[in-house]
Amino acid sequence: MNTDALKIMSTLKEKVFKEKTKKILDFEITLVNLSAKEDAEVFEMISDMKGTEFFHVLKLQTLARSIVAVNGTRFEKADNKELIESKINILLSWPSTIIDELYQVYSDLINEIDDELGFPKKEDENLELSTAQNVHAMNVLTNNVADADA
Repeated sequence: MNTDALKIMSTLKEKVFKEKTKKILDFEITLVNLSAKEDAEVFEMISDMKGTEFFHVLKLQTLARSIVAVNGTRFEKADNKELIESKINILLSWPSTIIDELYQVYSDLINEIDDELGFPKKEDENLELSTAQNVHAMNVLTNNVADADA
């Protein structure tokens, strides 16, 4: 096994994970982009959902994994399922306008990373989602149209 190549490959994550902080009232909420593993966990949870439920749960699950600090105090490792559920319960108590704003900050972060990596812009998309989320969203929307036609 070529361990040197694996070490080099693993350093890519240090260059593509970025944080962005949003101030809301007296709170500074820091978000980070999700890993492929975290994205997969989110998609597994929403794979059978449609319409507004799909987007609502997508936002909550993404933010629960993406929020890494509040007012400079960092959370423990994000893949702790109990921590994720606790964050979701708190997010559910917030107004949807805050959820929408934080999700927009997350989307902007993803777009900034895409720009830094030189990935092409997706000019004609109405939703600010990652590539995998766009593919899944299109599948869900297509299924909704197919269901409506049935």
